[in-house]
Amino acid sequence: MSTNTSILKKTLNASRAQQWLAISLLSFSVTACSSLGSGSKDDPAETMSASALYGEAKAALNNKSYERAIKLYETLEARFPLGQYVQQAQLETAYAHYKYDEPDAALDAIDRFIRMHPGSDKMAYAWYLRGLVNFNRGG
Repeated sequence: MSTNTSILKKTLNASRAQQWLAISLLSFSVTACSSLGSGSKDDPAETMSASALYGEAKAALNNKSYERAIKLYETLEARFPLGQYVQQAQLETAYAHYKYDEPDAALDAIDRFIRMHPGSDKMAYAWYLRGLVNFNRGG
């Protein structure tokens, strides 16, 4: 009799685990689907291609619109995380933070780049920019 009770308890526990898993997946799916339509309709960056988005960000950086450049580079990285512009966008984000007088954010962006792309051909520039930020903040 205790064997049957033991099997029944295991079955009920497995069933509860499956129910929780199903509920968790369902709630995640509902949340994910509801966030798909929540993009800003007024922000054209939400529908731009990677190259157009990079071009806009670069233009903002060149025009010294650092806050806008940072936002556009971050949008680019979020929308195209494996795209061809990601490494350059990460470095230019760091540079924009530096020029916008946000040295801590610049260093965070640089350190993240160094961790994420240890074999990058842009590594020398990352270390140079890190030194420049530290030099200008006195550290």
